[in-house]
Amino acid sequence: MKAFIYIIIFITLSITPPSAFGADTAQTSDVVSTAISKNGAFVSDTLEARATNLFRDIKCPICVAQSVAESDAEISKSLREHIRREIVAGKTDKDILEDLTVRYGTSILLNPPVKAATLLLWTAPWLFLLVSAFIWRHAHRRPQRTPAAS
Repeated sequence: MKAFIYIIIFITLSITPPSAFGADTAQTSDVVSTAISKNGAFVSDTLEARATNLFRDIKCPICVAQSVAESDAEISKSLREHIRREIVAGKTDKDILEDLTVRYGTSILLNPPVKAATLLLWTAPWLFLLVSAFIWRHAHRRPQRTPAAS
């Protein structure tokens, strides 16, 4: 009975593809290491330009009004590495931004999309400006001169 179990295990392991044991991750890391230079940037200028544009669109999660491209925080460094790995994996810019938005919320985007929920945030500054101009104009209006009775 023991021999039968060993034979079944041997057959199962011999017909299982190597990717089931993590062999693909080694190949992916080889591709990443050949596409990315020692300083962390892409070897290809077009891929590096694409990554840099994504870095500029994504906000550092712990910084105040800084993009991932500008920040030296550890989380920004790891986000830059993550974005480069996603580019090498063949994901589009839209896919990468959607994945990050799912993970961190829309606050990760430096230019969040205009939605019904954020419409007031986009229009509030303009409404405030218009109301302020109306109040200022109304407060500084010259009094109307009435003709003097003669």
